[in-house]
Amino acid sequence: MDLNGDKNMKKKIILSIIVLLLVFIITGCETKKEKVSNKKSNNNNSVVLYFSATGNTKAIAQKIAKLANCDIVEIIPREEYK
Repeated sequence: MDLNGDKNMKKKIILSIIVLLLVFIITGCETKKEKVSNKKSNNNNSVVLYFSATGNTKAIAQKIAKLANCDIVEIIPREEYK
């Protein structure tokens, strides 16, 4: 496979991971139908997991976590992408 093919494959893999994470975020962070406070609840079993190579996903994940009143955790790769 040529160099451009490798880059495209990496982009597709990263995009697939981001889409899967967003699906988990959307389905995992439910809000109660009662009055929702901005304070984090110890009884909430949901968390927003995100990976952000450029910072765009981080901003979206923070907004979702705030709206869903749940914790947020960044996924950090062991090795830096090149």
